[in-house]
Amino acid sequence: MKNIIRIGNGQGFWGDSIDAPVNLVKDGPLDYLTLDYLAEVTLSIMQRQKLKNPNAGYARDFIDLVGRILPEIQNDGLKVITNAGGVNPNSCRDELLKLSKDIFKTKKGFPLIITGSGTVGMESTVTRLLESNSKSLVLNTGHFAERFSLILNSHGLETNQMDFDFE
Repeated sequence: MKNIIRIGNGQGFWGDSIDAPVNLVKDGPLDYLTLDYLAEVTLSIMQRQKLKNPNAGYARDFIDLVGRILPEIQNDGLKVITNAGGVNPNSCRDELLKLSKDIFKTKKGFPLIITGSGTVGMESTVTRLLESNSKSLVLNTGHFAERFSLILNSHGLETNQMDFDFE
């Protein structure tokens, strides 16, 4: 296991600017990028979209975000953990497949879909990557960093937090 694992987080809600997570990746290095799109109101909007169009119901801007960070995914081994699939993860997967096949000119490969809600991406990252005696540093730029610290603490990890104000 690596001594240092770099985790970035973006997308506080669906419709949030994709520039922030793209900048995190481009200014990296990052090992993992977690993206949390869902809230209860978002799920209801996605469900209404899916009722009108059976191929809708996921965070469409996620596909654009992935397109912008594909070099880092391919060349640097960046792992992306997200709940962008919303109420239609299969359609989201299909769009990612189209994008990856176009860019990588391949017929093989597919993204892994893990269903969940809320902070499942952050929780998955902590449980899969960090050992119980690990120390963590969370750079707090808003609400989700505080949630991430709580998740780390709930798993018995020593957590230090540095606060940054973007005003």
